[in-house]
Parts: sequence; structure tokens; C-alpha cells
Amino acid sequence: MSHLVSLAKFTHPISLLLAGIVSTVLVAEAMPAPRAETLMQLTRPTTEEVQEVNGAAVLAIAALGSAGIGVALTALHERNRPSKKHTNSRFNVPPGSPRANPKLQRKLLRLLHEDARVADRLITQASFRYPGKAPDWYVEKVIYDLERDRH
Repeated sequence: MSHLVSLAKFTHPISLLLAGIVSTVLVAEAMPAPRAETLMQLTRPTTEEVQEVNGAAVLAIAALGSAGIGVALTALHERNRPSKKHTNSRFNVPPGSPRANPKLQRKLLRLLHEDARVADRLITQASFRYPGKAPDWYVEKVIYDLERDRH
């Protein structure tokens, strides 16, 4: 289960890239190949030649469009992902309340594959279930529960 979580972080950009490549290949396969004799002629272009040129333009537009869509969707995905700089510092706690031991926080984040949102949720659930405890106690309880459930 834990390997699936870490794998899911990387599959989104890769799937976007693969979708762009596949769409470009499909458009290229659908277009007729240019004939050598039509490329060598210096006469006025015929309707077939114009269609071949238009096909090349469509291919170029499809490739650039799919690459642009992939880049935009990847940027949106990265923007919605929690930043790494905040995951190691602390969890979301109300202002003025004491913070848990940084070593315990790092251990919990390692167990959760650096997912601070899940850590916050688990600590919040523990604080509702066992009110009035110290912050270190909640982090230790979540770590204990995770290790117990994994073994």
C-alpha cells in the first residue's frame, strides 16, 4: 500500500507525457506520407500537394498542442501539491499552541512518505479522540498506531 502512494505521485506527469506522445504518433499515422516526386516539382502546387502541406501543419499543431497541454496540466498538478519546505518544519497547529518535538514530526512524516496533510489529519483525529494531551503525545500515538497497523 505504501509503495502505491509514492508511485501515485509520479504517475500523473508521466501519464501526461505519454498521452502527448501517443496523440502525436496517432496523428502522424493518420496522415499520408509525402511523395518524393511531388516534393521535387517546382510547378504550381496541386490540391494534393496543398493537402499534404496542411497535413504537416496539422501534425505540428497537434504535437505542440499536446505538449502545451501536458506542461500546463503538470504545472497545475505541481501547484496543488503541498510544498516540501513546509512538510519538514511543523504540522498545522493553532497559533499560540505548543508544537511537537521536531524529531517525532520527522519520524511521522517518514512513515507517511512526507505527506503532511495525512499527518495533520491523523493528529487532529487523535486530539478529538483523546482531548487534553500534550502535542508530543498525539504524534507518538499516531506513530504507534501506524507501526502497529503495519506489522
